[in-house]
Amino acid sequence: MNIEHSIDNCTGCQACISICPSKCITMQADEEGFLYPKVAHARCVDCSLCVKRCPQESTNHLASFQKENIVAIKAVSKKLQKSRSASGGAFYTLAYHVLKDGGVVFGAAFDNAFHVRHIYVEKVNDLVQLQGAKYVQSDIGHNYTKVQDFLKNKRKVLFSGTPCQIAGLYAYLGMDYDELITVDLICHGAPSGVLWDKYIDAQRNGKTISDIKFRVKGPKDKSSFKLLIKYCDESKQCFHAEENVYFKGFIYNETFRNSCYQCPFATNRRCGDITIGDCATAVKYNTDDFRPYESVSTVLINSAKGFSLWNFCIDDFEYEELNFQEECKNNHQLSQPTRRPKSRDRVFREGPFRDLLDGKSASLKCKMGVRKKFEYALSDVLSIKMRYHLKCIMKKNKR
Repeated sequence: MNIEHSIDNCTGCQACISICPSKCITMQADEEGFLYPKVAHARCVDCSLCVKRCPQESTNHLASFQKENIVAIKAVSKKLQKSRSASGGAFYTLAYHVLKDGGVVFGAAFDNAFHVRHIYVEKVNDLVQLQGAKYVQSDIGHNYTKVQDFLKNKRKVLFSGTPCQIAGLYAYLGMDYDELITVDLICHGAPSGVLWDKYIDAQRNGKTISDIKFRVKGPKDKSSFKLLIKYCDESKQCFHAEENVYFKGFIYNETFRNSCYQCPFATNRRCGDITIGDCATAVKYNTDDFRPYESVSTVLINSAKGFSLWNFCIDDFEYEELNFQEECKNNHQLSQPTRRPKSRDRVFREGPFRDLLDGKSASLKCKMGVRKKFEYALSDVLSIKMRYHLKCIMKKNKR
C-alpha cells in the first residue's frame, strides 16, 4: 500500500516525498489548488514507508510527539524589529537567540514571485523574510532533509510552521534531537498555495510587486487585518479583510484544505516545543496596563526544551502568565478544528476562486457594508479592550 490510498485526510505536510527511498512521490495540485502526493508506480518498491510515517495515518506516532503544556504566557517582545511581526514579536525574539547561538532557523517566506515557501536563514538580518503572517499553505519542498543534515552536524535548529508541518518533520526524522526546537503556530486553516499564486498574479496589473503584508501595524504597533500590496513604482493597494475576496475567504474559513476541518492537531496537546499565536484573552488580563493598543502574543511552553529557550530569551520580553484553560476556551484552535462552513464547496465550484484557478479574469473586490466600515474605522483608533467591548455591543444589538 502507498500514500495515494490515504489522501482523504492528507495535510500536504510532504513528509512522504522526503521519506520515500525510491524518490517516486511528487506533489500535484488538485482542482482546488491543494497539493497531494502522486506516486510513480513504476519506481515504487512497495515498502509502505510513506504510509507508516504519515502523521495522519499512524495514531501511535501522533501521540509520540504531542506534548503537555507547562506554562501559558502573553508576551510582547522588546525587540525593535517586532513591527514586522503579526502579533507581539515572539517568533522574532526566539529565532534571534537561536541564530546568535550559532543555530539556523526555518520558516515560511515569500520568494521573488511572492509564492510562499519554507526556507532557512543563518543571519539575524535575514529573519525579516520569516516574520509576519502568511495566510496560505507554504511549500515545504526538501527542507525536512536539510533540517536533518544540520542536526547530524550538531547545529541547533529552530523549525517553525503549522502543527501538521511540525508533525511532518518529526515523522520524517523518526526521532527527536536535543538540538531541535520546534515552534508551531495556532493555525485556523490553510488556503491552497496555487489559489494564492493565482490571486497575487491577478493583482500585479502589469506592475512589479515589492512587498506584501497580511497584517498591517499602525503607529502604536496595533495589528489590523489588512492586506497591503506595495509596488516598485511606489503605488500600493490596502484592503480591509472584508473588502478583499482572498482575505474574506480566509476569515470566513471557506478556502481551507479539507483536512483542516478535522485537524487532529487543533488541541491543547501541542506537537511543538513552543506554540505561538495571537492572544485571544488579552482583554481579561489588565490590557489597559499591558500594552493597551498593541497586539500581543500567546506563548505556550510545551516541553523542557521549549522552557529552556524561553528562559534564555526571557529578558527580551514583557510578559504575564495566562490562564491556560481560558485561553483554550477563547482561542478555539487550541480545543477544536475550524468548523466547515456550508459555503466551502460552493466557493471552489463557482465564483471568483473558480475563475482564478481556471485562469480566467475574476472580480477580486468585495462590497463592505456601512456597519463593517464603521467597525473597522473605530478599531483603528481604539484600544484592544475598547474594541472588545464594542464588538460585544455590536453583537448584542445585532440580535
